[in-house]
Amino acid sequence: MARELARVDAMSGADFEYYAAGVLRDNGFANVCVTKGSGDYGADILCDKDSLHYAIQCKCRCATVGVQAVQEIYAARQYYGCQAAAVLTNAGFSAGARELACKTEVQLWDRRQLSELIYSSWKRSPPGARRHSGTGTP
Repeated sequence: MARELARVDAMSGADFEYYAAGVLRDNGFANVCVTKGSGDYGADILCDKDSLHYAIQCKCRCATVGVQAVQEIYAARQYYGCQAAAVLTNAGFSAGARELACKTEVQLWDRRQLSELIYSSWKRSPPGARRHSGTGTP
């Protein structure tokens, strides 16, 4: 898992979005769609799970993710008419981001949750299959 997370850490933001879309798809999310790069109103991925329509923002970085990501995905949830919103990162979240997420009911998926999603994705993959290249195609 450490090798895979190191590979994720080296991805561009766009590659991480496509990688995350594949991992989400493998974990039971349906209708997974990566939004256009600019003008996406803060959502990088739109998808469905358990009768909920999700707006997800992806942040691939070395530092903690701050309040701005929570603000953006909260607005995107409203814009896209979603019932749920999340920020997915390969890092962690600042205390301010956690506080705002609690008040706005935005889910925060940090490095630990990302690892769990990747591991679950691997368990569902056929032996020897390499998934989610992060090359711009899911």
